[in-house]
Order: sequence, then C-alpha cells, then structure tokens
Amino acid sequence: MSEEERKQLIKEHVMFDAIKDTNVFASGVARDWPDARGVFYNEAKDFVVWANVEDHAQVHSAQYGADMQAVFDKLCDGMGKFEAAVKKGGKEFMRNDHLGYIVTRPEKLGTALKAGVSLSIPKLAAHPKVKELMKAMKLEDTKSCEEGRLYVHNKETLGSSEASQVQCLVDGVQNLIKIEKALAAGKDAGSLISQAIFYLVEMLQKAVII
Repeated sequence: MSEEERKQLIKEHVMFDAIKDTNVFASGVARDWPDARGVFYNEAKDFVVWANVEDHAQVHSAQYGADMQAVFDKLCDGMGKFEAAVKKGGKEFMRNDHLGYIVTRPEKLGTALKAGVSLSIPKLAAHPKVKELMKAMKLEDTKSCEEGRLYVHNKETLGSSEASQVQCLVDGVQNLIKIEKALAAGKDAGSLISQAIFYLVEMLQKAVII
C-alpha cells in the first residue's frame, strides 16, 4: 500500500492512524508498530476489520445518514459470519460469563461495543453543562475538528446487552436534537438543560429501584 493510499483510507475512516497514546505503548500493545497490523474492508468500505491494532480484531460498521438500525443489523450479520469463520478454524473470541468479551482496555469489558454518531449541535456543544447532560444519558462525547460538531457514543459496555446500549444512544441523540432545536428557537439554555438532567437522573433512579 502506498503512502497516498494509506492517507486516503485514514481520511475515509477505514484505516487506523498511528497510535499516539503513551499508555498503550507502555503496556506493550503497540510494540513493533506497525508490523503485523492490517485492515480488511468490503467494497463499500462500510464494514471494516482492523487486525492487531489494540485488540486482535476490531470490527467497524458505519454509514452516512440516520439509519442506525441498518448499521447495527450490518454489524450483527457481519460479526455472525466472522465468528463462524473463526470457530471453523478451531478458535473463538475470548469471552467470560462475568466480564463479557476480554479486550485490551478494561473500560470496554462486557460487549466491547462503541456505538456512536457524529452530530452537528453547535448551541448545545458550546454549553458548559453539555458534559453533565451526556453523563446523565450514559453517553460520552468527543469534539470533532469541525466547529459545533460532537461525536457522541455510549459510555457503558458492562451489565447490559448490545441492543440496550445502541438504544441508549438512539434515545440520547433524540433528546440532544430536541434540546438543540429548543435552543435554536430561543429558549433558555440553562433551565432547559437542567430540567433534562433532572428528568434523566430521576428516571435512572427509578430504574435502579425497580
């Protein structure tokens, strides 16, 4: 692969970039980088498998648009076929009944699923309480290089199913869009976000009590 091809695949979010996390290097995960690493992808470049980046395999399913069900279905179908091929070779993914899938990063134990979307919510992204709001929805956000855009994804991977974690993201994104539209309409940001946080925390407490 030429350097130009590699850069283009990185731009398209197909190829992994160089690891820059010093903790990853200190753990030995990135030794001999980039030897023995690779990427496999389909023609549409919407189903990708990274080999030996941090884990033995990282599977990615993605597409443009708002049809998260289609992305999740594609992931489930691809993972089913991938796992069947692995088992056919006499191997299987490392999994524990208590901890779920065994992966490199402890915070990903459980389903090891990171379901995320890129959202343009400029008013909400600039608000100081956005982190608190994300926490109440069991989500995390990462600012992208584009102003006013956030990459929002599930925070928890342990103690619930893949479907529940994706649904958590779907519900959270719907709430974020509603709040962004309300802010764009001129409603008070502070009270609106505080009300949303109070409601979400109250719902969480009720769910725990039940």
